[in-house]
Amino acid sequence: MKRIVMTGGGTGGHIYPALAIADGLKRRWPKTEILYIGANGGMESYIVPEAGYPFRGVTAEGWQGRKPIVLAKALNADDKGRKEAARLLSALKPDAVIGTGGFVCLPVAMAAVQKHIPVYIHEQNAFPGIANRFISAWAEKVMVSFEEASARFPVISQKKTAVTGLPVRETILNADIREARAFFQLMEGRKTVLVAGGSQGAEHINRAMLHVIRNLYGRQDVQILFATGRRGYEQMAEELGKDGID
Repeated sequence: MKRIVMTGGGTGGHIYPALAIADGLKRRWPKTEILYIGANGGMESYIVPEAGYPFRGVTAEGWQGRKPIVLAKALNADDKGRKEAARLLSALKPDAVIGTGGFVCLPVAMAAVQKHIPVYIHEQNAFPGIANRFISAWAEKVMVSFEEASARFPVISQKKTAVTGLPVRETILNADIREARAFFQLMEGRKTVLVAGGSQGAEHINRAMLHVIRNLYGRQDVQILFATGRRGYEQMAEELGKDGID
């Protein structure tokens, strides 16, 4: 029986591929034990348990802006997270750690290297993120969705890359259009527009969509499915409510 630790977070673009990998491991080797380590308070802290996997949180902080004070704060957080992850790994004794990106991957991967646990990473994007570029130097294998991503890793890591494609959950591959229409209360026969600015939403897209929705509201030939992101939902509902749009 194998025991695997998954890590990755910050956005759905990191979390959902990690869950797809976990599901794939369980399908192929049903007795595999999976534990997910993510950031305290991150999206993964509620998405992962909903997917049925045990979750443990550690301290982690992004390096946005890279100003000296921000970088120093992030490094301190990562060091604390590394120690927390090391304690978890000591207790779990996993056979491998698989990371999919996001700043939480760094302290978990550092702890795994410290414990001599093999680390594998998957990069979903054509332009690898900062965390995965760092971790790639220590990783046993670097899996990528796009061949172009390989050349954008450090030279020392490029020979370790393998193009695997993007892990996709079976729930997406097996989705039923009739169930989807019923769930989202969409009318058959209308032109449907899906708008999504990523798992956390995007402020500029949200602002633009205010004008789009106001212009299309009331038309019988088109319907919009709009993912605002949790942070933007209340503001969008309030703004549209001023125009009598529910």
